[in-house]
Amino acid sequence: QTPLHVAASMGSEEICSVMLSFQANVNAVDVHGETPLHKAAAQGHVGIVRMLLEEGADCMANSKQQTPLHKAAQRGHSGIVREMLREG
Repeated sequence: QTPLHVAASMGSEEICSVMLSFQANVNAVDVHGETPLHKAAAQGHVGIVRMLLEEGADCMANSKQQTPLHKAAQRGHSGIVREMLREG
C-alpha cells in the first residue's frame, strides 16, 4: 500500500489532498489490485471518493474483479454509489 491508500482508507481528506498536490499516483495498486479509490469507497469516505475521481482515478476492478462501486454497494454506502454513478 502507498501512503495515499492508507490516508484514503483512514478518511483523511487533508492528507489525501496534500499527497495529490505532490502528484501521488491516484491509480497505484496494492497487492490485491486495489487503488486508493477502492479503499475510500469501501470505508464510506465520500469526500475522498469525490476528490480521487476529480483527480482522474480509474474505476478498475481489483484482483477479485470488484470495482470501487461494488465495494461501496456491498457495504451499503449509498452516497458513494450515487457519486460514482453520477461521475459515470
